[in-house]
Amino acid sequence: MTDPLTAQQDARKALCREMDAGWRPINTAPKDGRFFEAWHIIHKCTVTVRPMDTHHNGCGLIERTMTTTWPVEAFSHWRKPSEPPCPTSSRVMEALREDAEREGGE
Repeated sequence: MTDPLTAQQDARKALCREMDAGWRPINTAPKDGRFFEAWHIIHKCTVTVRPMDTHHNGCGLIERTMTTTWPVEAFSHWRKPSEPPCPTSSRVMEALREDAEREGGE
């Protein structure tokens, strides 16, 4: 039988490995204008940002909505943007089923 404390520690380690996947220190973030996800130190969430051409009020990053600027120091790590959801969503699967039914009913 697994000790509950050991199981909890193992789960925490696995979660940390998963969270660390793809994250790099913020000082290595792209500076060529590409958007990337950055981990906000205070808000504890990702924000999609890109470097600004010129710094404004000490801020060097601008949010994807182009409404908020951030100092680079507000973030600890960055990673490539997440992939959008797979197009084989329920609507696509429904359309495939309908096609199969039509072909089978003829």
